Amino acid sequence: MARYKNAQGQVLSINSDLPQDGSIATAAEVLAYESIIHIPKVVTMRQARLALHQSGLLSTVDTAIINGTDAELKIEWEFAAEVRRDWASLIAMATTLSLTSTDLDNLFLLASTK
Repeated sequence: MARYKNAQGQVLSINSDLPQDGSIATAAEVLAYESIIHIPKVVTMRQARLALHQSGLLSTVDTAIINGTDAELKIEWEFAAEVRRDWASLIAMATTLSLTSTDLDNLFLLASTK
């Protein structure tokens, strides 16, 4: 799903956050709409953990993985050098934690800045 930055620098979803009436408040917003952000497909484990920490989710994710029954996820979390956006176990964990696809995209965007 494509994203853009509005004039305030917020990352928003093109499909859900664009003004429905087609109005654009400022010239800066017009430029922001044209500046599409691509969601990274892969980030390093370090980047992922820093993004989770900054978002206040690191301890929740750690606890969920430790207490969970997914052995493959535990191995990936402990030993993987990178995190792929399309990992089935990542998507399952996000669902368990009530994170949406947009939430994951935003975490990957944040991680890519670390």
